Amino acid sequence: MDPNETFQMMLDAIARGDRNEAGELANVLAEWMQRGGFAPALSLTDRFNQPQPIDRELIVALVNKFRMPEHQSVRASGPSPLDD
Repeated sequence: MDPNETFQMMLDAIARGDRNEAGELANVLAEWMQRGGFAPALSLTDRFNQPQPIDRELIVALVNKFRMPEHQSVRASGPSPLDD
């Protein structure tokens, strides 16, 4: 699985207003990270057109926001950040 591509697909689904698809992708991404997979390494460009990394906590917050309600939330920090 490519977490960067999955996260981008989730953002695209959100932009289209497809909450079901966004939720499914958020679930896949969260489960990936909970099993020890790395979080997406994404960046946005600043006003000088320089890439700035997106904070892991923001990524986790977006994933948790769009997860289906029956799934447990992902944590952003702690000794083992994404293990419960």
